[in-house]
Amino acid sequence: MKRCALLVTLVAGLFIPADAIARTTVTVTGTEIVIRVPIQLASMLEHQRMRNPITGERYDWAQLGEFIARESERFWNEGTTGADAFFGVTPSGGLSAVRYRDCFTIRIVVEVVITPFVKAGRKVKLDGYHYMVFDSKPSGKMVVWDPATPDPNVDTPSAYERSLTGEWTSWEDYFGGAGHELGHLLGLGDDYDHESGESLAGRDGTVMDKGREIDQAIVERIAGLVEASGVTLPECWHGTWSEGNAAMTAGGTFSLTVDAEGRVEGKGTGTQEVAGGGSASYPLEISGRRTPGEFRLVFAGSGGSLEVVTPIDGATARGPWRTGAGQAAYRGTIELECRTCRDDPGG
Repeated sequence: MKRCALLVTLVAGLFIPADAIARTTVTVTGTEIVIRVPIQLASMLEHQRMRNPITGERYDWAQLGEFIARESERFWNEGTTGADAFFGVTPSGGLSAVRYRDCFTIRIVVEVVITPFVKAGRKVKLDGYHYMVFDSKPSGKMVVWDPATPDPNVDTPSAYERSLTGEWTSWEDYFGGAGHELGHLLGLGDDYDHESGESLAGRDGTVMDKGREIDQAIVERIAGLVEASGVTLPECWHGTWSEGNAAMTAGGTFSLTVDAEGRVEGKGTGTQEVAGGGSASYPLEISGRRTPGEFRLVFAGSGGSLEVVTPIDGATARGPWRTGAGQAAYRGTIELECRTCRDDPGG
């Protein structure tokens, strides 16, 4: 479970060149950050069957890749593993339970391809994959080499820029241990001191220590690495709205994302109360445009649509509005705060 720097990477005596194509990649859709981690396991176990010491299941060479990909995704995205029932562990929810800046969720997609270590006398190296030698030593240690830093506790975006290499062993650790190794392919450094073995301050039990916790700090670090890799996250705004007259009041919450061209999309909820009794809740779909000075939004709900223009001041937007011609005379207020803007957004 170690991440090291290596200027000239040698794995099992073979030179592994840097591969600019092979890397961890990121796609952002709405408020979901999807991180794809492609891994080649170069193995000498082509004709062996392996037994899971916990569940008793047996895997052949090809099934091992499917197992590792599935367990790694479950570990990070859901906070669970196939051995939780055996050990009486309650799943934590993983990345699905923690949001970045109260806005973005992060989801990990793992692709594992197992190949022979050598074929026809030549090393097998696939374009597009991080390269890990796999030997299944029961007491072996798992390692990912990072060329960017000699400090194993430092986060770096190397995995998003080039192929990383390493040696993975003790395949049964994929019920937990490989979650830690996958963290290195997200750019995360270790949360423990390599000399003393002690946890870093405040990091006891995290996935990058020797535990399983995926906390807010882990999410902040991953998002920071995504941005350091050159990915620009959309602006994300959270807001509230209200409207009313003597006969009816309504209000709710909503969130918006703004892409690089200023297009807005979002979702929200509303609750309407009628004077004298009765209330109803309904979903909202939001679209529109954003300029440096204002939002022009369309709220579409079960009762029709409403156009709103709201001035922007830095990372906040607030303003009164009223319904237009042909609609009942309601007055209200919209308030918005940008959760991902560090400066004046678009100003």
